[in-house]
Amino acid sequence: MRVALLALAVSLFAWPAAGQSQDINVLAHAAAEDLLTRARVEEHNGHTLRAESLYLRALEVDRSLVDAWLGAARLLDARGRRDEALRLLREVPRYALRAAEERVAVAQALHAAGESDAALNLLREEVSPPTLRARVTLCASLGRFPEALAAARRWSEFSELSDSDRREATVTARALGRLVAEADAVRYAPGAPTLRRLLQPR
Repeated sequence: MRVALLALAVSLFAWPAAGQSQDINVLAHAAAEDLLTRARVEEHNGHTLRAESLYLRALEVDRSLVDAWLGAARLLDARGRRDEALRLLREVPRYALRAAEERVAVAQALHAAGESDAALNLLREEVSPPTLRARVTLCASLGRFPEALAAARRWSEFSELSDSDRREATVTARALGRLVAEADAVRYAPGAPTLRRLLQPR
């Protein structure tokens, strides 16, 4: 009987604490969102240093705001502080990438800052239409046509694609298939060193 009463007392004390913690998290997220909104306004108005500071303050309050990571990195890079921008982009927590579009945005920022391999690795971690589409684009831009072709084929196989997206994926896969076949023909053909160098992945 005493054990049961003790357990009940502990649970009664625990409930308000858990609820209070949840309330604090909600308030923190709201405060961070407000800082993010202010940062966007300052950036839009050309006050980039103020915007950068607000983006970083938002991250101090809530590290799950992907747009704050991207905003701070973008402004740091624009000021010539690419190393710091890349450090921020590498530190974006995986739990914050709840939507595929957020993962794609971070990958695009990494690629724009010169970290193409890191961008590809991030996209490879999730298989979804947005990430596969981004992989196709990135791999093709880097001359990595076989991986672009494999990603395009997987993209075209998703059942939930709209008709227009399926057509785009299918046409892209066919075009890449022809390109890979032609590249292989040139790569393994004797006496074509110039074309072979052009088709080598960078």
